[in-house]
Amino acid sequence: MELKNLILKGIQMKNNRLLKNLIIYPTFQYKLVILTVLLSLITPLVLIAFQYISFSQLYSVGTESNLQQTHPYFVFLNQFQNQFYKTLALSLIVSFVLSFILGILFSHRVAGPLVKMIDFFNKVAEKPTDDGKITFRQGDMFQELPEAYNKRFK
Repeated sequence: MELKNLILKGIQMKNNRLLKNLIIYPTFQYKLVILTVLLSLITPLVLIAFQYISFSQLYSVGTESNLQQTHPYFVFLNQFQNQFYKTLALSLIVSFVLSFILGILFSHRVAGPLVKMIDFFNKVAEKPTDDGKITFRQGDMFQELPEAYNKRFK
């Protein structure tokens, strides 16, 4: 029992460290992640609204035709609607999770260079030197910034 708790605690600590390593500029990153999540949820929510209207119209057609609620038309419509909403709910969850993860990863690639530039310029402001070059990680955004700054050393 104690080993299980230690393993769970280790996994939780690892996940916390991973998130702390990815969130390096929280004010920017949280806003970007919220924006990407909201944008990814708009399409499924609009689809739900349009499908609700479509199903309402189909129910009206059945009612206007004086069909009983037990008629195969309504049985099929109910089954189809339930299956459709289950599928849509699953896609909504997948969309939310993927946009959250990709939002964190992308924001990290944008925030990393910004934080590095801010730190670098603060150090240069404290102690100006002519030998300070800056580099970004491979895969970071704004790769042209260190190249432009480092041109003064060529």
